[in-house]
Amino acid sequence: MQNPINRVDLLLVQHCHAVLAGLKVANYFCLRQSPQVKQALLTWHESFADSDLSFKVLCTCHDRFGILLYNHRLLAERLEDRAVQDFLKDYGYADFRVNQALKHLAKRLREPLSNGKKLCLKQHFPHEIGVFLGYPLADIEAFIREGGQNALLVGHWKVYHDVQAAKHCFDQYKLSLRLFRERLAAGNPLSESMLMVRAELPQALASLRQRA
Repeated sequence: MQNPINRVDLLLVQHCHAVLAGLKVANYFCLRQSPQVKQALLTWHESFADSDLSFKVLCTCHDRFGILLYNHRLLAERLEDRAVQDFLKDYGYADFRVNQALKHLAKRLREPLSNGKKLCLKQHFPHEIGVFLGYPLADIEAFIREGGQNALLVGHWKVYHDVQAAKHCFDQYKLSLRLFRERLAAGNPLSESMLMVRAELPQALASLRQRA
């Protein structure tokens, strides 16, 4: 008999499949606070303890948790990039170690707007969050410069440069979501599904490249 699919795990996969698969630096998502979600946070902490993944609750606003799931190694490498550091300095970042940078990002999310509302409550996130999510720096800077308009492609982020590379990236993310859905639908728990998807992914990506 198959195990029932946990609804909160499904939400995690829906938001963070590419991070779980090792394809993406991080993803930020919100979940309504509930006993089920609080239990899921504990379970995820245990499930990811021996992996390259970590998660951090960056914001607890009203009835929601704002959660960042991230690949610690990939995020550390991103924050070591000199161009990224120069960009982040304009937003008050001074310490580029992962934990310290995330502390500052959490502070930025809680900063009030002129009307007293918090950034995270208005779905008006600080622009630099794109760095933490692995978006190309050139696209982040163009998004700011263009006020979010005039993108050449809209997908997981708004693309202003290298559309073909972005399309390929989006196709990889879509593939990882399909693989996760198949493993979960077969009754595999999230932690086992993650291992299975990561094992299957190299061959699946090779097939994707051949069809391109």
